Amino acid sequence: MTGRRRAMAAAIALLIIAGVPRCVRAQQSLATAGTQVAIATFLGSLQHAVRAGDRASVARLVHYPLRVNHGPARHQTIRNSAELLASYARIFAPAIRSGILAQKVTTLSSSPSGIAIAQGAVWAQMFCNPRSRPVCRVGLTSVNLGG
Repeated sequence: MTGRRRAMAAAIALLIIAGVPRCVRAQQSLATAGTQVAIATFLGSLQHAVRAGDRASVARLVHYPLRVNHGPARHQTIRNSAELLASYARIFAPAIRSGILAQKVTTLSSSPSGIAIAQGAVWAQMFCNPRSRPVCRVGLTSVNLGG
């Protein structure tokens, strides 16, 4: 384990000790410590990739298809990383990137729709596949650009 990974693991442990949001803890589907670690790790990875301008890493954190909402009546489906990379600057506009970077793990909220990041501008969900390891992973599912 590299020093950077050790530092991230220690930070995640501190975040868990400090407390993951009550709404996350209370929701039965997000109740396990392993899930809380996965969510904190995902947010850290997303923020690191956005901060570094690493578009390919952001694309790897997406669970495709990615839904991009341009308002209540206009939606776009991004089917794969190539499509996302071609539209990255428009989808991950400065306001979206700033919201992601400002998000604290302790203020995440969740609903049956998933995990709201940047006050719902970006959504993620936990996806589980019993035939793969790790069994579950968090992935971005939608971006709300407004209209």
